[in-house]
Amino acid sequence: MPVRARKIRTQRRRIVSEDLYRNFYINIPSIKGVNQTLAPNLIPDDECQEIWNYLPTAKGTIRKIKSVKVLVETGSKQPIKIIIHPLNGTYQGLVFYDNGSVDKWDGSSLTEVAGSGTLSGDVESIDFCVWQNDRIYVIDGTGYYKWDGSSFTQISDQIKGHCITVWQGRVFVGNGSQVSYSVH
Repeated sequence: MPVRARKIRTQRRRIVSEDLYRNFYINIPSIKGVNQTLAPNLIPDDECQEIWNYLPTAKGTIRKIKSVKVLVETGSKQPIKIIIHPLNGTYQGLVFYDNGSVDKWDGSSLTEVAGSGTLSGDVESIDFCVWQNDRIYVIDGTGYYKWDGSSFTQISDQIKGHCITVWQGRVFVGNGSQVSYSVH
């Protein structure tokens, strides 16, 4: 069944002329939030599947995200992938490097959570998915990992792949011509 696109009519817009991106708010009174647990055609009209480049700030209000600035230098390690996603109500950031290490980003500094050589360091090999907004699963040619906001641990070195996603309460991993799924 095809999903119909629909326009969202806003109740109110407020633009502060000094900074068009930072203070651009849209108020949508009836929106309940983001729902990533249902298939797109099953998500109710008052919920969103995703909101890109906007941050929910209050019930029914979203704000344009600020532009990117250099916040920290990484030294000789070259970032190859950066993910930032809310887990348990707090934004969590992970930075993946070309030497196979992983740092967590707390908004102001980087802290190593996985040492050099943990992952392959190949940007094409690393993928992630979010499970019920409380953990991030990472797949790589070296194994299957979990980030829960405090520790980055390997679940299995037998499960390897290049793509991962969550669908209907299961984690699916693709590796070459094989697709595996979890028993969550």
